[in-house]
Amino acid sequence: MIMGYLSGSSPHIKSGAVSALSVLLYKDTNLPISVSDLVPSLLSLLQTKDVEIIKAVLGFVKVMVSSLEARELQNILSEVITEILPWSSVSRNHFKSKVTVIFEILLRKCGSAAVKLVTPEKYKVFLKTVLENRHGKSSEAVTNDTKNMPEDSSAKRPERRSLKIQIT
Repeated sequence: MIMGYLSGSSPHIKSGAVSALSVLLYKDTNLPISVSDLVPSLLSLLQTKDVEIIKAVLGFVKVMVSSLEARELQNILSEVITEILPWSSVSRNHFKSKVTVIFEILLRKCGSAAVKLVTPEKYKVFLKTVLENRHGKSSEAVTNDTKNMPEDSSAKRPERRSLKIQIT
């Protein structure tokens, strides 16, 4: 029934249907397998110019990438990457950051070699940036954690300031 709303006339109806499908996918990860045309149909909605629909589809892709296992993602990896990558250059409406988060999840689950293999040449620079930022975050977190560790476990706690209220 929800699939019927994807052909609705209003962008509100379409984005609502995509959001409902995201919730269903989160509850049942077998949804893309049982409905074979679901992922290509939703990815084709990224060709529209409606911001609301694009936000909803990118949200669906994020839920899908997060909830599916790596072997299931391998089957649709090239479709997902080629459809979401054009939105990596649009920083308005946080599209670039959403695509970056999706790519980070894909890199973690499928591996950088598989993602590099299906990424078009035009977007290799974006992929390189995501990889560098991803490795930078993990190495910075490790170095910051080691710097902030107290040398002695009996280190003093910082003194709390008492608030003095002056009544006149």
